Amino acid sequence: MSSTAPFMVAIAGGPAAGKKTICNVIASSLQTLHNPPNVLHLGLSDFHYELGKDAQAEETEGGVQEINWHAPGAYDFDLLTTTLTSLTSSDPDLKIPTFDRSTRTRKFSTPMTCSGQETTQIDVVLIEGEYTLWSKMVREELVSLRVFADLDADERLSRLVLRDTEEKGYPLATILDDYVKFAKPSFDEFILPTKQFADIILPRGDLNTQGIELIGLHITEALRARQNQGVMVVEKKKGPRMSAMTVVSGTETPGRSWREIPREGGSFYQIGG
Repeated sequence: MSSTAPFMVAIAGGPAAGKKTICNVIASSLQTLHNPPNVLHLGLSDFHYELGKDAQAEETEGGVQEINWHAPGAYDFDLLTTTLTSLTSSDPDLKIPTFDRSTRTRKFSTPMTCSGQETTQIDVVLIEGEYTLWSKMVREELVSLRVFADLDADERLSRLVLRDTEEKGYPLATILDDYVKFAKPSFDEFILPTKQFADIILPRGDLNTQGIELIGLHITEALRARQNQGVMVVEKKKGPRMSAMTVVSGTETPGRSWREIPREGGSFYQIGG
């Protein structure tokens, strides 16, 4: 569509809150536009630090995982910042990491859009993960819209059990041990507090279809503004940015539930809560 900086959306939330599904739904809706944008879906899990062979050998003790992959220190935020910064300039040499969970190592390749095109000319970046709102640099200087998927803890746990037993083949005892020892404490201490930085909070996570639809409309209007006015989409300023897109506010979208919640430094929006 354009060679200007991409519109970046960060979607945070606890494990199994539906972050990836939200990205997929938004990406699919954008592909229905008359002039579909190049959409890049990034998973924060691909920015995990690698483990050397010695560390891999020590990763388990007595068959129980001993490394907390849910902690913020497990993620390479310097690599994330470098990658997002390179995307803003359409760096032709940009390579995107993919984390191999079996070897705990990364490989790099040319960005692949949601439509299957290899290109560094990206219009929209959807980045999802537990800590996408953790880095101040990312959330305040690089990201255009900040979302927190807020799903009930019991629902997330049941999803984790089903997903990791059926898709990954993990024993139930291993899943529950990881949840109690690492996932839940990390969520309570590190992930949940980043909710305060969100421009939009999605109660019920990926089950909130109306809220996800409104986010898609917001992105669509931002892209149209860039096409029609030739403006940069990425906003280099602090504070919430949702108020700039009044076209999708509750009063102009009948039947949709948007609730504006005042806070110090500006307001954020809770959809459908």
